[in-house]
Amino acid sequence: MAGLVIAALVLLAPQLAGQDVTDAERFNLLYDSLRALSTDYGNDVLKTIGSLLLAIGWLMMSEASRKFLRDNRQVRGTALVVVPLMAVSNAVWLINRFVVSEGKVRLLRELNYVSEAYYTGDRITLIQLSTDLTLHLALFAVLFAFVYSQRGSGDAPAAQALSG
Repeated sequence: MAGLVIAALVLLAPQLAGQDVTDAERFNLLYDSLRALSTDYGNDVLKTIGSLLLAIGWLMMSEASRKFLRDNRQVRGTALVVVPLMAVSNAVWLINRFVVSEGKVRLLRELNYVSEAYYTGDRITLIQLSTDLTLHLALFAVLFAFVYSQRGSGDAPAAQALSG
């Protein structure tokens, strides 16, 4: 939402200062910001997927990392809090980028300078958002489940009571 407000203020600022702004200048500003948003969104989505796959792979392949989580309850507990918080913050970020993209597309439509077909490929679509959210949340869930599964011997008092 903040990006949309800033874009609107940038478009109105020259008029408030008594300068005329052409539709071409407005279009270029909005279109360039939409393209940059779309590019940054795609890059950040791929970086997040790569980081999550790296973390999951490291935990799966490294006995030392699994032992560390089993032996350090505080670190494991912190990870069990941080991973869901990161998932929620990532989801909020993705949704916000979608909303900003839609706002810029709406402003471009209202400007009606060129056909919507020209800039529609640079928008973040609902299908794209849904796919990215699903994939990210699934990877965060796998990471959380893997960290959760690394319980040490002191983490399962019920199991100890049954065996003793």
